[in-house]
Amino acid sequence: MVNGIIVRGCYDNQLTLDTAVVDLYVKCGSLVYARKAFHRVHRKNVISWSTMISGYGMHGHGREALSLFDQMKLSIKPDHITFVSVLYYYQPAVMLA
Repeated sequence: MVNGIIVRGCYDNQLTLDTAVVDLYVKCGSLVYARKAFHRVHRKNVISWSTMISGYGMHGHGREALSLFDQMKLSIKPDHITFVSVLYYYQPAVMLA
């Protein structure tokens, strides 16, 4: 319901709110909806990218996290939090492959 209000444009496309919606879906394990919400973020910053990358990693999708990290590097400089997320979550994926 909250997401419906946000999607319908009852706010001013605030980056913080957009990222919070991505985080909400990530924490619920709804990565498909998290990715859709992530794509709707117009001006992604390091926090919005890191939220989605961590979400993939949290739910065992290390390769997707690394792929998204590579996409992120094309448009924005990662910070130390992003690097830690990628390293932490990607390691088990490599070990299982």
